[in-house]
Order: sequence, then structure tokens, then C-alpha cells
Amino acid sequence: QTIIFKVSTGILIIAFFYLIYLIRVKRLLKSKLILKQMVEDRTTQLEDAIEELKFSSLTDPLTQLKNRRYITQYIDADLKLAIRAYKNKSPKESDLVFLLFDIDHFKQVNDTYGHLAGDAILVQFANILKASFRDSDMLIRWGGEEFLVVSRFVDRENMSNIAERVRQRIEDFEFKLEDGRVIHRTCSIGYAAFPFIQSNPEVGGWDQLINIADIALFAAKRSQRNAWVSLSVTKDLNNEELARVINTSQNIISSLMTVESSIKNLDDIVWEK
Repeated sequence: QTIIFKVSTGILIIAFFYLIYLIRVKRLLKSKLILKQMVEDRTTQLEDAIEELKFSSLTDPLTQLKNRRYITQYIDADLKLAIRAYKNKSPKESDLVFLLFDIDHFKQVNDTYGHLAGDAILVQFANILKASFRDSDMLIRWGGEEFLVVSRFVDRENMSNIAERVRQRIEDFEFKLEDGRVIHRTCSIGYAAFPFIQSNPEVGGWDQLINIADIALFAAKRSQRNAWVSLSVTKDLNNEELARVINTSQNIISSLMTVESSIKNLDDIVWEK
């Protein structure tokens, strides 16, 4: 009996310590799961914070459009796709159209109604652009009252209709100020399409396209405002020749390029002061 008692007691002691061991293992596993969940939660929070920081660094805080930094980070991939499409002889709806918008007489809004009114106009103008273009297009506040839209993978032949539709929409729109007053504004538009040299799609970068669109924009503003002007070229040019054309007299540029405009008489377009 003594032997049986001792064996039984030993078994009970072993069972007791094994039970304690199991409880500790269970607690450790639970702690490990809790710690793992905490790490996952903190990782998710960190990723969300990084995304929020990234979003804010690429977004204009007033209009919630993208800013200049955005285009420098993302445009190169689009350029490569457009170039590849043209090289593969499949250019249909492979164009990138760069449109610059400038609100006409915007300074008068700030001077007459104040800067809060100016901000209200900018926000509403941005909303019109959002409603006028696709979610896949790049909408960027370029600076001040100037906006850039990159209409992605479209047919450039349709762009004049879109530019005219947006111009008309801005002209007809009733901009509402903070105090309830309503005013009207117009805008000037200049645009050019990439590839600029369709027969040689690698000629010219996006910064040169914006320079060309800017030339067209200021031609619209000098001529009459509330208008759009586009520039394109059909002859072959290399990069050096294109740079030389852009930096030459704007009157000469107009003679080297094809001009389209909402201004009915192209001879009325004023290229230089």
C-alpha cells in the first residue's frame, strides 16, 4: 500500500506540475496572440499614417487636386506606354493631352471680394474640372489660379470638343461666394498632345509639352480670354530642333505648328505682346 500511495502521490504531483505547465503554455500562447495582434494593429496604423502622409504630400490642401509633385512621380510610366503604342503602330486612344487652365481676371476677385472669395472660386473651379474629366485623368493645381489636366490615353482629335465643353461650362457657371453673392468667371485654355511628334514619339518630354501648352494658353489670354488654343506639329523634329522651336519667337512658333482654336479667325491670335 505504501508503494501504491507513493506512486499515486508521485503521479498526482507530476499531473499537478503538468497542469501548471499547460496553464502557463496557454497563457503564453494567449499573450503571444495578443502581442501579434497588437503588432499587426500598430503595423496597419503605421501603414495608414504613411499613406495619409503620402496623400497629403501629393495633394493640394485647398482644392484636393493633386500637386506638381504628383506628376513628377507618376507621368513617366504613362509616357512609356504612349511611346510603346505609337511604336507598335497602335496609336488609337494612346495620346496624353496636357491642358493648362487659367481663370481669367482672377486677381480682380481677390481685390474686390477678398481672398476667401478667391479660395471659394478655386475650389468650385476644381470641382468643375473633376466633373468634366474622368477619374483616371490627372487633375493638378499647377499654381495660383492655374490648373493642369493630363487627359490619359485618349484620341487627340476629340480634345477640341472637350476643351470647348469645359470652357462653356465655366462661362455659364454661377460661382457662389461665402456671403451668398454669385459671380461669373471665364477661363483660358492651352493644350498640346503627347507624343508631340507622332512619327517620332520619343522626341520631347512632358515638361516641353507643358511649355508648348503654356504658349497656347497665353496666346488665348492675350487674344481675348475665354478661349482655347492648341498647338501641334506634323513635321519631323529631333529633340534639339524641338527645343530650338520652343525657345524661338512665338510668332515663328505659330508658323511652324498647326493651330486650332475657339477663336474663329486664327489671324486674330496674338502670340506676343
